Amino acid sequence: MKTAPKLKQMIEQLAEKHAFDLYQVQAYLRLDLNEDKLIIENIGASRISIAYHFLLYGKWAVDPEIVIWTTDKLPSLSEEKEGDVQWVPIELYDFQYGWGA
Repeated sequence: MKTAPKLKQMIEQLAEKHAFDLYQVQAYLRLDLNEDKLIIENIGASRISIAYHFLLYGKWAVDPEIVIWTTDKLPSLSEEKEGDVQWVPIELYDFQYGWGA
């Protein structure tokens, strides 16, 4: 499994800036970027969803959306220290290519 330490660092910094607890189940953060939105939410079962929403022909579209599995049970797979929470991408939705795991 490949981890995503740079994504983890960036999202954790955003969460800290907005006093948002990423690891609280059902936690939800919406950042409005003009007409676009970045939505970060803890969807339970050690998963975090990160999605960029934008208007396309008057309707909301998502591109991309990524679901991350968070765990501290894996041996260190990257430069992270063993025992740290690691982020493992498990789903990706891309407007052009669709859903992938």
